Amino acid sequence: MRKVLHILGHFNDSDIQWIKDVASLAQFPAGETVIRPNEKLENLYIVTSGQLEVVHPVSGVIATLSDGEILGEMSFLDDRPPDVTVEAVSDVAMVAIPMEEILEYFQEDPSFEGRFFRALALFLSTRLRGTQNRLAFGKAEVVEEKKDGGSGVELDPNTLKSIQRAGGFFDQIRNHFQ
Repeated sequence: MRKVLHILGHFNDSDIQWIKDVASLAQFPAGETVIRPNEKLENLYIVTSGQLEVVHPVSGVIATLSDGEILGEMSFLDDRPPDVTVEAVSDVAMVAIPMEEILEYFQEDPSFEGRFFRALALFLSTRLRGTQNRLAFGKAEVVEEKKDGGSGVELDPNTLKSIQRAGGFFDQIRNHFQ
């Protein structure tokens, strides 16, 4: 599942319109460094196309990102510069949402602030659980596939609606900046 679905699924139509109004398209050619360690980030990014690598100075490549991924959320939360380098592997397009604009919008619409931080908390929780499973700190749940190709895991109707709404919002944002 695209990471952006974790975020956008908590937003409403006016939040998406606000993003389209304040964001801009950021494009990076293959090989360009998008984020540098110890340099303050000005934007939260939503990847709309291309592929990036997250490189840790000691561990090397720790993640490969593509469309639907979010960048800059940790620096937004703790107001610290990143510890990693993010490099464009291919030509990359991202929606850049200025962090200052987000903070200002919190003042205009406090309910957005609640939706934003809840979405970010759930997104980061999902990421942490995945990291724990990859590092073998927790047991990954084994899900058997049914003969019809399904996983056997039932999603509740509210989750399905949220994912569908988020997918539509992501398409709106991506199409707005093409």
